[in-house]
Amino acid sequence: MLKRHRERLTQVGLVVGVLTTVLVTTFGIGYRSSEAVLGDASTYVQKGQTVVRVNAESGEADARSARALATGRQRLEVVQVGPERVYVVNNETGETWRMPTDDMRPTRVDQAPGAGTTPSAGTSGRPATGTGDQPSSPPSPAPGRRTAADGREGTRQLVTGGGRAYLLNPVDGTLALLDGDNSRPVRLPARVDDAVVDSHGTAWALSRIAGRLYRIDGAGIRDESVVSTPEGAVRLTLAGDRPVVYQAVRGTGGSARIIGDGSRGDRTVDLDRSVDAGAVRVAEPGAPVPVLVTLHQPDDTVSVIDFRTGTQHEARLSGRQGIRDYGRPVVTGDRIYVPDHRQRQVIVLELGTLRQRRAVQVPGTGRFEVTYRDGRVWVNDPYARRMLVFDRDELREVDKGRGDGVTDDPVPTMPRTTAPRTTQPTVRPSTSTAPPPRTTSPRPTRSTSPRPRPARTPQLVEVPQVAGKDQATACADLTAADLRCVPTTRSDPGCETGRALASVPESGSRVHPRTQVTVFVCGPTVVPPVLGSFVDQACQAIQNAGLTCTPVEGGIAATPAEMGKVIGQSPEASSQVANRTQVTVTYLGKDRVTVPDVNGLASAAACERLTSLGFGCAPNPEEVTWDVDVVKSQDPPAGTAAAVPGTQVKINYQDTAAVHLQRFKVSGQDARMLSLDPNPQAGFEQQPAIGGAYPPDAQAPGLVDVYGFVCRNNCGGGTRDISYYYSQDPNPPTSRYESMGRIFRCFGSPVPGTALLNGMYSNARRAWGFAPVGSFEHDSHTQNGYTDQTTNICYIWFKVPPFRPNG
Repeated sequence: MLKRHRERLTQVGLVVGVLTTVLVTTFGIGYRSSEAVLGDASTYVQKGQTVVRVNAESGEADARSARALATGRQRLEVVQVGPERVYVVNNETGETWRMPTDDMRPTRVDQAPGAGTTPSAGTSGRPATGTGDQPSSPPSPAPGRRTAADGREGTRQLVTGGGRAYLLNPVDGTLALLDGDNSRPVRLPARVDDAVVDSHGTAWALSRIAGRLYRIDGAGIRDESVVSTPEGAVRLTLAGDRPVVYQAVRGTGGSARIIGDGSRGDRTVDLDRSVDAGAVRVAEPGAPVPVLVTLHQPDDTVSVIDFRTGTQHEARLSGRQGIRDYGRPVVTGDRIYVPDHRQRQVIVLELGTLRQRRAVQVPGTGRFEVTYRDGRVWVNDPYARRMLVFDRDELREVDKGRGDGVTDDPVPTMPRTTAPRTTQPTVRPSTSTAPPPRTTSPRPTRSTSPRPRPARTPQLVEVPQVAGKDQATACADLTAADLRCVPTTRSDPGCETGRALASVPESGSRVHPRTQVTVFVCGPTVVPPVLGSFVDQACQAIQNAGLTCTPVEGGIAATPAEMGKVIGQSPEASSQVANRTQVTVTYLGKDRVTVPDVNGLASAAACERLTSLGFGCAPNPEEVTWDVDVVKSQDPPAGTAAAVPGTQVKINYQDTAAVHLQRFKVSGQDARMLSLDPNPQAGFEQQPAIGGAYPPDAQAPGLVDVYGFVCRNNCGGGTRDISYYYSQDPNPPTSRYESMGRIFRCFGSPVPGTALLNGMYSNARRAWGFAPVGSFEHDSHTQNGYTDQTTNICYIWFKVPPFRPNG
């Protein structure tokens, strides 16, 4: 039973700024922090329907959540994000709570649309207070529940690091940032299957359907990289604080790739052996060094890839027998901890040599969890009273206390520890050579613990015989055996309609409680509904119903998430057909996506749109246009069917802005000046701007330099002593003119949206005028006799926004 502690905070001596605290803990109504007393030897774990804080030094629980967060034997995932808060998710219902460590009063997290959950009535994010806000009862069957390839179960998964927490929904492929009592959906271009968070709080999300890894900061994607072909059998973990992508390919081995950071690039190591991808357990995120540990279940082989040297070595676990059921290995400083759920053991190996040091029995009868926190490895069966703590070579037992739905072991003893025989590891260098690791026999150790009794084996149930029974009786028998019945029809020659034919798993099989059992009932075969599912899943469902599947590609997907989705089936769903009838399913192609139309978008928005669909973006800021940062054309054009990943879409735009070309007149004289400066000099009168040109240092295709010249003496007429002249020629027109250098840039040849800028001279007035063809200034100069000499200066933007759009 939990020992009761009391805590009282007394403030003394505030004048000198010293706070003395006396810590007391009160259970049942919450918890007040005792960090100063317990240091870092504690963690938060599930105890039955509640969450408790356990301490490795005291060997007991010292605090519990203010209320229950589970019913029955629901599983909770408990993750501490920082010293001040813990997040808890119910893996059956998907409900998520934030629990401050100072009072352990959980409040339900408001999971906004897109966060990967649909709040049930009455539970949409309000604070959980007292006992009136109880967790939901387990659904039957649990919607969205999955068992991942790595052995994890649940509708939601918590991933944390660097003070941030994310909620992953592997069922609908969404990810949400947990922010206090709220969640912020991460906008993802494709569904994601796994995620890890490094010590900087950066999340890395893997999309198998897109074959991409997204780097996420907060609730936004920073960048992405292609890590596999679409729908590849890839796994994600974290080693040395860097994401690692593992892909096993039958027949060729596959590869492991560690993603680079600011100082190191990516490194890929080809796997030495071919393995069954579905039978591989990849290590949990958190290995302190850049090594990848995997476990191949069929032959009990533990493999280590060292990305620092490129070497690989492996060894087989000893003492294993029967059906294999391993969890993901946990890697600490120099140890590997392998959960064996079949034999209810944790196997401890040396990381460097793969020498098997011990195998420890785990208390309890249910599936247990192995986690690493603050230098210790914690082993917990949520519904067992006792749990284990590894502090390197020291093993301790923690008593979580009675009550809250846990099983109370009558004999409190340390679990049995065995020192199995050691097999010689095999070392295979991939990119460098390293000496084989030395293997030594373990020295016998003397146990100071009482002689233990063997831990109980997991409680399995036997699938009852269903053949020959009517559907109602067969399902009732399965329900009575604590199994879930899923009936489906099948047409066998001579069978009696309504009678069960067989089951999967087969009768007599021993399985875990609540396992789904498919019962095949005699009757006309019904075509299953497969619209919207992926073609491989659709064909599997059709074949399971005793029908023949014929897939036909019939369209191009608009997004990578739609590649391979079924858009039509014939015969239609629910049709009654003969056994082995051919069902044609029409699906969207698996390797191509329709190129979207990004014309008219800003370049950044266009690239974001393209990359969200799996295309590469190739910006080309060389388009000749007056519109700045607006895509004018693309290649391939919109509507093209193109492969993803791999296709680069070129977007053409202009990133250099034109400015207004100003026109000024000297006060009282027939002399005019052109300038990009909108502010007139002293003695000048401003007149309307005449078009768009570019600064002298601007770069765009087709631009030429225009030079300016000024005459300051006897420039024409008895009262005028100033005149200006402009030309592409850098040489002065006469000796009376001196060069002012480059004044502006414009186009040397006509471009759509431009007009020819003329220099117009009048002999009578001995003066130059400047105006674009088609402007009222040009017409006015012509009418006033500026026709004796005309020069073509260049082409400027005219009659386009914002350069005199109306002429």
